[in-house]
Amino acid sequence: MKNFCDGFRQVPSINTPAYFWFINFEMDQEELLGQLHDMYAHGARSVCLHPVPRNWRPGPQNYLRSEMSPDYLTEEYFAIISRIVQECVALQMHYYLYDEGGWPSGSACGEVLAQNPKWKRQWITQGPDGKLQIIEEKHDPRRAAIPDVTHPGATEEFIRLTHEQYKKHIAPYLGTTVRIAFMDEPATAPCGADKLFWTPDFPQEFLRRKGYDIMPFIPDLLKSASLFDGGELVTHRIDYHEVRTQLFIERFLVPIQKWCRQNNMLSGGHFDGEDSPEVSVNRTFGAIMKSLRALDVPGVDLIWRQIWPGTREHSFPRFASSVAHQQGNTWSLGELFGVYGNGMTPEMLRYIIDYCFVHGLNLLVYGSYPQRNAKNWLAGCRTHFGPDDPLWKYFDEFHTYAGRISYLLSSGSPLRSAAVVFDTRSLWAENYETAAADVWRENTAKRLREKRVLFDYIDEDMLSEGTVADGVLTVGPMHYTEIILPAQRRLTPAAEAQIALFAQTGGKVITDPEEASETVQVTPLYPALWLEARELPDNRKIWFFFNAGNDTIEPDIFLPGTEKAVLADPLTGKFFNMPLQKDGSFRYRFGKYDTAVFISGMQAEEELPEEEELPSLLPVTGDWQLTPLIRHAVGRERLEQHACAGAPIPAAPGDWRRFLGEDFSGDARYTISFDWDAPIPEKALLDLGKVNYCCQLTFNQQDLGKKFHSPFVFDITQVLRRGRNTLDLVVTNTLANAYSPREVELRLEQDWPPRCAYEGRQRAFEREALDSGLHGPVLIRYKHH
Repeated sequence: MKNFCDGFRQVPSINTPAYFWFINFEMDQEELLGQLHDMYAHGARSVCLHPVPRNWRPGPQNYLRSEMSPDYLTEEYFAIISRIVQECVALQMHYYLYDEGGWPSGSACGEVLAQNPKWKRQWITQGPDGKLQIIEEKHDPRRAAIPDVTHPGATEEFIRLTHEQYKKHIAPYLGTTVRIAFMDEPATAPCGADKLFWTPDFPQEFLRRKGYDIMPFIPDLLKSASLFDGGELVTHRIDYHEVRTQLFIERFLVPIQKWCRQNNMLSGGHFDGEDSPEVSVNRTFGAIMKSLRALDVPGVDLIWRQIWPGTREHSFPRFASSVAHQQGNTWSLGELFGVYGNGMTPEMLRYIIDYCFVHGLNLLVYGSYPQRNAKNWLAGCRTHFGPDDPLWKYFDEFHTYAGRISYLLSSGSPLRSAAVVFDTRSLWAENYETAAADVWRENTAKRLREKRVLFDYIDEDMLSEGTVADGVLTVGPMHYTEIILPAQRRLTPAAEAQIALFAQTGGKVITDPEEASETVQVTPLYPALWLEARELPDNRKIWFFFNAGNDTIEPDIFLPGTEKAVLADPLTGKFFNMPLQKDGSFRYRFGKYDTAVFISGMQAEEELPEEEELPSLLPVTGDWQLTPLIRHAVGRERLEQHACAGAPIPAAPGDWRRFLGEDFSGDARYTISFDWDAPIPEKALLDLGKVNYCCQLTFNQQDLGKKFHSPFVFDITQVLRRGRNTLDLVVTNTLANAYSPREVELRLEQDWPPRCAYEGRQRAFEREALDSGLHGPVLIRYKHH
């Protein structure tokens, strides 16, 4: 127990967030080591160095062109990598081995195909004469050539060029400091309306696996799929996708996983388009659940608001966590914030990571911390974290929170009762069944989340390979007592037989999520209060609650089998005993997007402090002054910071753009003096109300610290004095304002063409975060002795 508590207070480095550290200019060792120490100093003690070689996107026509030197995978490159890894050892940081120069993984930045041009990606199509023909991918000089990763020998060459070279230079650290290899969006050649993925031995492999010749059916498969397709056409289409998926897994994912395990490492990463598995059937990996099983640390990518409150609340992070649970793996990861823009507020940063946590993910990689936000990288691939971000100085709190929640949700084993069937074969059918399966899955997940039913996804393979006894389906270390499945489905006979056996032996099989058993009792029901849970030894359980709604709620929570429970505070690292009511429940207040972690069956040394009633209010009003301090600006070649020389100006609380201009990003100081004529109260809290977006308070020349996130409340009991008091508040907004002017957008396009492909999305997102400054109302809440 002591080790668990100590681990919560000082979490292992692997649990703290990592940054995609884009290396996009000359690899100056002093500069890079300084940035590594900067991440460490801000509490990010894990890092994923992401090389962006010159020849990944060469030429002036690419919006993510790089000036990285020395060249990728050269001896000079590895000398710097070795030095950085050694510094990670000294700092006790965790280092992800990113396995590519750019993305997608598998090409060694074009070198695999350079070694053997026969490994070009291929498609089968019909020529003008109606005859089938094989076409090869023509090399696009604007990007590094991508090989057919399913071609025998291609993956082995990729491993030789990449993984073995890393091993040559950092072998002593593999499995310790360097624990996880990160692959990024590997894929087969995508299928199109008039062409299908191909590899030279596909006909032979298909015949061997399926027992019939696919060639006579290719012309029909090349026709555009229709909602009304059925019969043998759909059967052949499913078989085609299954063999394609198997080749990708067996010839690319498994060899890399095997190499990692042989070198005491874990294979991890994510694919492209996990949020739309019905689309990605053709585009990338064939079958998401099957492909994720070939990773030791399965992951997903959350980019350009694939998750956003009220807009898109998809369950796809649960694909990765379900696979990790059933494989008995500790971790599943999320790559976050790419193309979310430079207007990511603390509230939304927290929302996105908490969304990942409540769906079972427990490792986080943030995008990105560029080596330099300069030239064409000024526009590309925002969010920009690091020293160029005005909010960066507050991020230690954000990293501490994420690290401690990651630690808790990596401890013990997942608590689950239900398995929801993931119908892969209906997705492969590419007809009306595909849309029906997708809609049913997401509607079911939404309702189960609202009911706080703890569930994993399960596909036909895991259903078939599991064991059934006494109404329990066992898959790896997981035990399910309920199977939730669609009435209309397309599963294998073996999977259907397992479901029938499960029901015969007493298992609960349901098609309506309303019949699923709830895990905890919450009164009132509050469907926006979501749950993730883990089980520790000795019947202790971790309960992570996330209020995904806009309203403050105060439910009574009854945790099963609870005679005692503690609140785990991720900001202080402390545990507090929860006061239980007569029925064994407890009451807790959740603010908007708030979280809380309770551990049942555990006793703490401290009692939860009672929330004191502060009946008296004093509005802080008068002559507010506003002084700009530091301006963050989009310069001609890079992001810049300038000290401001402006004098204080009268400025009542509200959007500071009225006073500082639309494009002001950075720090500004609010000051006010006021009189306190009453006796010094027993307790006094300064409540700043709404602040956009972070702040640091000095009260009567006493530093009271920083706040990354609401509520912006400070205890001023010890510093409040009779007579004159002075409040000095530094408020910081996001980079969105600096990017907002139309002239900045036009200048970036003119000076560093071409226009970034992500620019439209990023700017639309950033416009939502322009409101800045102290809004208030500013109140002192107090009570007298």
